[in-house]
Amino acid sequence: ATSGQRDPKGPKGSAYVAFALADPARFRLISGPRLNEDGRHPELEDAVAQAVTILVAEVQQGIDGHLLRTGRVRDIGFSLLTMAHGYADLVLARHIRVRSTTVAIDHFATLVEPLLAGFLARFRKRCFWQVSHVP
Repeated sequence: ATSGQRDPKGPKGSAYVAFALADPARFRLISGPRLNEDGRHPELEDAVAQAVTILVAEVQQGIDGHLLRTGRVRDIGFSLLTMAHGYADLVLARHIRVRSTTVAIDHFATLVEPLLAGFLARFRKRCFWQVSHVP
């Protein structure tokens, strides 16, 4: 996609929303009580650490590519994750009603744009989660 055009595969944050809508049971495991509170399942902590690493790497890639302004990488990532998670939870609970998964994903892209605007590098007019990364 070129500047100003949405990637035909959808914004990167939409992958999380699509996962939640396609597999609500697993999504609810993520949003339920912490399963490893007692430390008996260290592999779960490894999975969480890996997911955070991927999230941070995506944000860092946006900063390195001058698409996002310099900032606290984890805070930016968790802000975007919180938006995607909350939106998916509200759609699944039917507090936000949509006609289809495609509509839900497109709607998420619209809702996340103002949040992303605060993270965008000032000299760029394109949205980090809505353009392809072209080296």
